[in-house]
Amino acid sequence: MFVDNGSDLETVTDNVAAEAADAVEETAETVEDTAEETTLPTAPVLPEEDDYVALEGSEYEFNYATVEDADSGIITYWLKAGTDGFGRAMNKVYRRQASRFNVPGYRRGKAPMGLALRYYGEQVLYSDVLDEMLFPAAGEVVHMPGRRLLAEPALDILEIGGDKGLTLICRVMYLPQAELGEYRNVAAVRPEHRVTDEEVDIRIEATRKQNARMVPVEDRPAESGDIVTIDYAGRLADFDGDDPQDAYFE
Repeated sequence: MFVDNGSDLETVTDNVAAEAADAVEETAETVEDTAEETTLPTAPVLPEEDDYVALEGSEYEFNYATVEDADSGIITYWLKAGTDGFGRAMNKVYRRQASRFNVPGYRRGKAPMGLALRYYGEQVLYSDVLDEMLFPAAGEVVHMPGRRLLAEPALDILEIGGDKGLTLICRVMYLPQAELGEYRNVAAVRPEHRVTDEEVDIRIEATRKQNARMVPVEDRPAESGDIVTIDYAGRLADFDGDDPQDAYFE
């Protein structure tokens, strides 16, 4: 969350809380109106504790488990970070934003994190904490060599807090992989078309006509196939029109 240096975070927090309450109320009304037409999604399958493995290189000690639905093709990744990892992320984010907290009895940005969060509520840091710890971890988990995502992953936060850590699920779908059969010995037949002399002549004549130009001929009478230029006059009853000049006729 970002506010101007001159703003009071308490006022900003109250405004955000009021907006969130209004949004929740509107969502509840929408769900109530459409409950009869809406089919709730199937509850995610809970992995066993033994299914979790450590995410290598995770700064915040994430563990994850993978659950695949063969029917829908959706792969659900469960990610968990304990209170220690979550606390480190909170500390890191608070240090970056300490100057934004104004706690009575302390100069701006000088209050200890625990006191500042008791005053404002630790929820004011959740958005930045998720940016700090979640998205790098989720990106690492869903990346599979040779596989491409069909759409953006869908994230659901299940638990978050200093006394709970962070638990979420990430649902993804990958483009299906095609399995090639035996294709190396497949015979391909190229169709053969023999061009006849008649087809060649037709093509040559069409090209000749497309590129022909008119050449004046004055040493012989007009013949069939020539294009002549004539002047003529035509008359109809009760019609007095212009006389065409230089009209072409073949």
